[in-house]
Amino acid sequence: GLREGRNRVSPQAVNSKPKGICAMEWLVWIGTGLTLIGLGFLAYCIFAAMAAKRAGLPEAELRAKLQRIVVINMGALLLSALGLMSVVVGIFLA
Repeated sequence: GLREGRNRVSPQAVNSKPKGICAMEWLVWIGTGLTLIGLGFLAYCIFAAMAAKRAGLPEAELRAKLQRIVVINMGALLLSALGLMSVVVGIFLA
């Protein structure tokens, strides 16, 4: 009929997204980077602890070395958790 041309919304207008990367997508990528850095430090902690155990250090030195590794390990876990949280938030808000 006569009204077909009126009030018609083009498919481009409905499905259009702004060009470029929005802020929430940046949050996902930043979170991914933080998570990967945290995982890298976790791998470092695993290998450093194995090397310390194999080194045959005296009990006190081994304990001190492992305590330093545990501090790095906790920081790496925190970094990975923050990264994963930012990925989840970025996905939900994107």
